[in-house]
Amino acid sequence: MGLIDPLNFAPFPKNPTIARFFKEIGRVDELGSGVRNVFKYSPEYTPGGIPELIEGDVFKTIVPLRARPVIVVEPHLSWEEVRNKVRNKFGTKFVISSEKTLEQVFGNNQISAVGIAEVLGVSPRAIQKKLAYLKVMGIIDRVGSKKTGSWRIILE
Repeated sequence: MGLIDPLNFAPFPKNPTIARFFKEIGRVDELGSGVRNVFKYSPEYTPGGIPELIEGDVFKTIVPLRARPVIVVEPHLSWEEVRNKVRNKFGTKFVISSEKTLEQVFGNNQISAVGIAEVLGVSPRAIQKKLAYLKVMGIIDRVGSKKTGSWRIILE
């Protein structure tokens, strides 16, 4: 019940018989793939917009049609100022592992997931998941290609 977080999402069908039928005839790749795809492709249609999927008595989907204003971190801001703004914006959703990852991005906007993993002493896959979470939350964005691009921190 409540807001669906795509990174902590465990799908369960409301009607298992119908879900199994569609899976068996090949009309469904896997359960829950639609939720992930909504979060993955929505920014392509509405840059800066984050959809909301809300589970309740009735499943509710809110897809933003207008992009939120994007305010990129200005160079004169210190790490403490950026951290406090992000903490104020996201509260308890901004956990210490997210903070450590964001701090590395703040220090070097061209750092890779492997580079962050080496500094923090965790697996590259864990950092990839954390970066994906920060992107979904609208805290960071990737500008340019995976190889030569850079990260930008977004504040609103």
